Amino acid sequence: TTGLDAAKDEIIEIAAIRPSVGGGVEHMQTFVRPERGVPDTITELTGITQEDAGGGLELGDAIDALLAFVGTRPLVMHNCSFDLGFIDAAMESMGLDELDNQCFDTLELARKKMPGMTGYRLEDLAQALEIDYEVKHRALSDCKTTMDIFLELMAM
Repeated sequence: TTGLDAAKDEIIEIAAIRPSVGGGVEHMQTFVRPERGVPDTITELTGITQEDAGGGLELGDAIDALLAFVGTRPLVMHNCSFDLGFIDAAMESMGLDELDNQCFDTLELARKKMPGMTGYRLEDLAQALEIDYEVKHRALSDCKTTMDIFLELMAM
């Protein structure tokens, strides 16, 4: 996203993964064209440039692609309220109802299963669970890391 506030900031990248029938995972990923551009601070944090996002889908098309990919399946997210805040704001702007898929939150799950940690960021959990976190603050990498964290937490 271009910031932390779903009411004023924009989605610039969307990704999701799901188990495939033959094993492994399928994924979808797209950049999303923002109306106001990508702030320099976000480019520094994520590596996503205005050129990257500018070549992406319009928000409505990106949300449609996400909805088609996830369907009614349960979702696993790290800090569900953050991601769903942006997705629901986008859906509202499209005249759609909020997403009502069940959501499992690795942030809340980790707080219950790993009490006493000093931080529960995706990076903190990946390090504590010895999970490789390839590219920080990028949608597809965050999805893969969240899935690995979820599986480790569920095994506890």
